Amino acid sequence: MGEVEVGKVMWCLVTRVEAGVRSLTPVPGKVWGQECSNPSVHNLYPGTKVRGKVEGVLRNGLKVSLKDGLVGYVHIDQLKDQMDLVEGYTVGSEVEARVLYITPTINNVMLTLRDTRQKDLFKGVQAGQLLEKAIVEKTHSNFLVLKLGPGQFGLVTARNMKEGKEVMKNVKKKFKVGSTVTARVLALDYCGGVAVCSLQKSLLAGVQRLDQLTVGQLLSVTVKSWVTAGLLVTVGHNVTGLVPRLFLSDVQLTHPERKYLPGDKLSAKVLRLNPANRQLHLTTKPILVKEEFTIVKDYESAVPGTITEGVVVKLSKEGVLVQLWGDLRGWVPKSQLSTETIEYPEKLFWLGQAVKCRVTDCDPARDRVSLSLVLDTMVPMGRRERGKQVLTLGKMYTATVVKVCDEGVEVRVTHEGKQVPAMIPTQHLTDQVSLATMIASNLTVGQQLECLAWQKDVVTVLTRKKSILDNWANCPKSYDEFDVGSLVPGVVVLVKKFGVFLRVPHLVKLVLCPTRMLQDYFVEQGEGIVEVGQTLWAKVVELDRDEMKMVVSCGVESVGWGVESMGGLVGEWLQEVNTVSEWYSNKVGDLVSGKVIKVTEFGLLLDVEGVKGVATNSNLGGQVVEEGDNVAGVVIYVDHVAKVVEVSCDGGLVSRVTTRKAGQVARVGAMVKGRVVMHKTEHSISVVVISNPTNLSGMVGFLGTRKHVNDLAGLDQGDEGKEVSMVVQEITSRGEVVLVLDREVRRAREKGVKRSRTQSVSEEPRKEKVKKKKRRSEIEVEVKTSEVINTEEVEAMEIVSNEDSPDVLTLAAEVDEKPEKKKMKKKKKKEKKEKNVEDAAELDQDEQVITQTDKPAKLPEADPGWDFSATSVSAPAWQAASIWSDDELDDEKENEDTAEKTHLSKSEAKRRKRVEEEQAAAREQRLLDGEVAQPTTMEEFERLVVASPDSSLVWVQYMVLTMQGGELEVARGVAKRALQRINFRLEAERLNIFLAWLNLENSFGTEEAMEKVMKEALQCCDQFKVYSQVAAIYQQSGKVGEAEKTHKVMARKFNKEKEVWIKYGIFYYKNNKLNDGRFVLQRSLQSLDKRDHLEMSSKFAQIEFRYGDPERGKTMFETILSNYPRRTDLWSVYADQLVKTGDLDAARALFRRMATLDLQAKRMKFLFKKWLDFETGHGTE
Repeated sequence: MGEVEVGKVMWCLVTRVEAGVRSLTPVPGKVWGQECSNPSVHNLYPGTKVRGKVEGVLRNGLKVSLKDGLVGYVHIDQLKDQMDLVEGYTVGSEVEARVLYITPTINNVMLTLRDTRQKDLFKGVQAGQLLEKAIVEKTHSNFLVLKLGPGQFGLVTARNMKEGKEVMKNVKKKFKVGSTVTARVLALDYCGGVAVCSLQKSLLAGVQRLDQLTVGQLLSVTVKSWVTAGLLVTVGHNVTGLVPRLFLSDVQLTHPERKYLPGDKLSAKVLRLNPANRQLHLTTKPILVKEEFTIVKDYESAVPGTITEGVVVKLSKEGVLVQLWGDLRGWVPKSQLSTETIEYPEKLFWLGQAVKCRVTDCDPARDRVSLSLVLDTMVPMGRRERGKQVLTLGKMYTATVVKVCDEGVEVRVTHEGKQVPAMIPTQHLTDQVSLATMIASNLTVGQQLECLAWQKDVVTVLTRKKSILDNWANCPKSYDEFDVGSLVPGVVVLVKKFGVFLRVPHLVKLVLCPTRMLQDYFVEQGEGIVEVGQTLWAKVVELDRDEMKMVVSCGVESVGWGVESMGGLVGEWLQEVNTVSEWYSNKVGDLVSGKVIKVTEFGLLLDVEGVKGVATNSNLGGQVVEEGDNVAGVVIYVDHVAKVVEVSCDGGLVSRVTTRKAGQVARVGAMVKGRVVMHKTEHSISVVVISNPTNLSGMVGFLGTRKHVNDLAGLDQGDEGKEVSMVVQEITSRGEVVLVLDREVRRAREKGVKRSRTQSVSEEPRKEKVKKKKRRSEIEVEVKTSEVINTEEVEAMEIVSNEDSPDVLTLAAEVDEKPEKKKMKKKKKKEKKEKNVEDAAELDQDEQVITQTDKPAKLPEADPGWDFSATSVSAPAWQAASIWSDDELDDEKENEDTAEKTHLSKSEAKRRKRVEEEQAAAREQRLLDGEVAQPTTMEEFERLVVASPDSSLVWVQYMVLTMQGGELEVARGVAKRALQRINFRLEAERLNIFLAWLNLENSFGTEEAMEKVMKEALQCCDQFKVYSQVAAIYQQSGKVGEAEKTHKVMARKFNKEKEVWIKYGIFYYKNNKLNDGRFVLQRSLQSLDKRDHLEMSSKFAQIEFRYGDPERGKTMFETILSNYPRRTDLWSVYADQLVKTGDLDAARALFRRMATLDLQAKRMKFLFKKWLDFETGHGTE
């Protein structure tokens, strides 16, 4: 029987019949040996074995008589085999037959004499197969019998013997028995046991099956029809193939359906073949069809050095993707396109172009084939095109726009009476990266542009960058004219991990700006920070005239910045914007009125004098409006791409602009104050309304956030609504006011054209700062009950800086101080500043001024000079469950402790006194045992580090001691020793040392030292932990800009970590950058897995409650709960947030909603208990 499985068809014999049960047997001997003894039309089934006698020999078969008067018929095709003849049977002879079927109605029983159990009857024979040596076994007047193989026969009818409708005559004369013929198998007749064949010539010449073809085979095809994907053609009798659009012709055809008509004969080659899916792709490109070359169709044939032909199917700035044969594709990198330098491959190649290429590498494991178009037998690609470039570099031309595309603008230039094609890349339209796309979208065909010929590639590249146009003539012409320190404008051409390559005027070779010199601060890689085509000024730092190599620096401090560069960026930005502002008559600062079209959760959609307008919620000033209302507002931004106007309807701003005195003009150099209305971070521009002096009140100006075009990070201008002091730098031709921050003007004057990159207002030159640090300021310390001041107490201390002398620091304890006492203390210190400084210079390093309380006096603690709480020595829990930062949690604990200390009962006072006495006794015992409670000299610390070399806390305290006298180098040496002594396996201890060192350099060191230590820490420690704590260090020291850059790096490197996005969002919210914080949520949802989206949304809703808009937080929680109504933890968190904000009515309403939830009793019990606790604390009886 063989293997049996469910669903298999089996022959069986009924062995027993009972009531409702039939017993069967599948034994082949019984099944096929059983004979029907009393046949009738009711019990004869196909396959039943019967015995009968030949009753008559007919022309086309036998007539057989069965028992009980039944008559059966055996057709001539159902004799024992094709060679069996009816003449071999005589009337009365007995035969064994099996039932084929019974003819309905007339009940004729059709029989067969063959063995129906035969398998593999047509083994090796398939429909469509061409059989070249079939032997004629038997001839009849209207058919032939062919022998195809052992026991295999074919049948050819008279109609299939020749072409046309006419039936062939004299078959026996034309086909002799024993002769051989070539036949095509049309079908397989399993019932008759023969293959139906044909001798027609048309069928013998064509292709019948896909497996008859091979990749690269030359064929003759007939056009069938045109479809969207390409041209449908027929191959042979019943095979249809597709010629894809890219593989039709050697040139690009606009209307290929007009060239290829149904019935046309074409020559084609097989491009791709997939018989299993019945797919056949061909090519009719004359180059591929007529030329002879090696067909590379798989990895076995892709031998390095093989030259073949392919078709370009994809273009990019990095190279070209070429379709070879079969499913094989190869990549041609830009360096292998030609021996000529080609920066714009899209201008030399086109989709569908046939190219001759050489295989350079084949890696089946990586599924990669590398190709090269550099061939010895061919002229290098692009050389002819370069020879056609006739424009002179550095010369100004008038170009006419022909086409605007994504890569740039195609133009034509009239030169010596001829039209020369050229192009302006999108980024070459302006020096302002953020405006390039906007300018390109506003260009029209036929518009004329003044350009400078910048570069000769396969097409001449023109530029409209102002920095290039203004400085081309003054730039050095060759390497001999360059010197170290030369300053030139450049354009980014290539961004690599190790650096950025720039093209500078007059030089053919590119210059390199290493990543470490790209900015004044640490940059891991240039990708994502700079763009190809961006303008950067470059200062030569290394020059090799013999090798013609140059290394440049693009740091802001290197190239130099000043008030002019800050104001110039804003002025150029306004000038560029004004060139595309013809479509709208009003400008920023104008009063307009609009009609409310729609009210959304984000704000208003307006119709402002026929132009679309928007007013966000933050610019409504608390107004409540409805659809159809008319509102007055001030234009604060015009989007020239979307053709939308952004309007502020804030009542204070509108009234101030309305009452502005007419005819008043700001004077260049005048000092003004104003309020930041809006930030446009993508343009590095802030819109400011002037409030002082009064004669300029209501005037709107533009404030830049970058010091130089090379400044990739920008300055922190403060939050929207913040008052800032500014200086009028420029008045444009349209009356627009360009402003510069007053503090930046002062810094530029003090430092010439150089300045530290930090954003802290109190930052001074490093030399002066270190010098002042050595003259310790007066220190006031609240003495604690504990023996050694712990990390939490240090976190509770703040560094109070004086405005006039920001480098004289005072460390004040805040635990039991009230805000009024703090203010008085600061005031007194300010009045006695000079005296304190003089006295502090004479103090011994261990001398302190101690303020005593009612508690017993303990050993005083000295000021280390910097906040070492950021070293996280006492906070090793990196994955804390809370989303709030450590300083916030400590503030809450401190407030709780302060609240507890304000009211002490007598018993509590006695208990604390007893604890203090026990602690004092313990300290005395340790002293008697020879232990020192806390080392106070370097010798004691040396003994301690020898005893505990792996303790980071000891080393950090040692650093604190050295910094009491301002010995920065000694503290650095201690840190280096600690890293050498601590076991390298103790990563947490080593990390603590690095963080303490980073905190030290941040407070006293230089930017270079900070960058060096951070680089070493990143190599030796967990980068995530290092970046997290560096961001905290910057934030605690007030360097918001540096903290933001660090958070951005973390978001890029660790975008799958939820904690990164939460800290990033809290940072923006704490600094009142609500829009940026909300954008962080959207970015996190794009980066994190879907399973983390719910948690992130919940966390940001809590952040919104704490730092942002509680109403927005409510909306976020309502949206979450509508999608996840069975999450009791989310209901609980939502209720807690409402209680914390004091919205008791909303919290009570939420508890009522919870009571209606259809949840398990255990979950409902939790919610009801929470409601009971709420009412106990906030409800009434």
